[in-house]
Amino acid sequence: MYRVKDVLKWIGIKSTSRKVVSDIVEDASKVTKNSIFLARKGNSSDGKKYIDEALNKGAVLILSDEKINNAIYLPDFFNSVSIILRNFYEIDKIKVVGITGTSGKSSTAYILHSLYRRLNVKSFLITTTHNIPDSIVTDLTTPSMCDLAKIINQAILNKYEYVVMECSSIGIATHRLDFLNLHYLIINKITVDHLDYHKTKSEYRRVKL
Repeated sequence: MYRVKDVLKWIGIKSTSRKVVSDIVEDASKVTKNSIFLARKGNSSDGKKYIDEALNKGAVLILSDEKINNAIYLPDFFNSVSIILRNFYEIDKIKVVGITGTSGKSSTAYILHSLYRRLNVKSFLITTTHNIPDSIVTDLTTPSMCDLAKIINQAILNKYEYVVMECSSIGIATHRLDFLNLHYLIINKITVDHLDYHKTKSEYRRVKL
């Protein structure tokens, strides 16, 4: 059980608050009593618009990427949040294998996961494909950083040794993986994709590598 003062201590901020923290969310609709709410600007909306809603739902702490009322400003937002997620969800207790590349990520992840299971290594797969043993199906290839941290924490609680997952270029670019210290990274062939998001071929390759 962690308290607000523990969480803030991890990133060098002094606090005396003994309020218990239940979880960490970046979607105001998922805030419950004792949540930490990450109020930051996203691609399609700005979480800072929902600070009052989060507080009304019982959030015990608001962390923001800008100076704003009722929130603690984190100048190096993603680095600070990464430290918090790693500690709160005890991410370093499991080995995470990431697979990236333009194509073949899903197949590679499935094959590796299957090989681990055949070798009696407890492996957990994060995937968009249904009906695979020891896996969870997610809407996004690479879930949001808070959702991803919770999934990995559940794998830890269920005594898995490895998590196998795909690392999409958009997931990398939007900092969803910043909190992970990957045990292995597998890079498939890189061509070009998602130029609607990355704009240039060089930027796409830079993110992947």
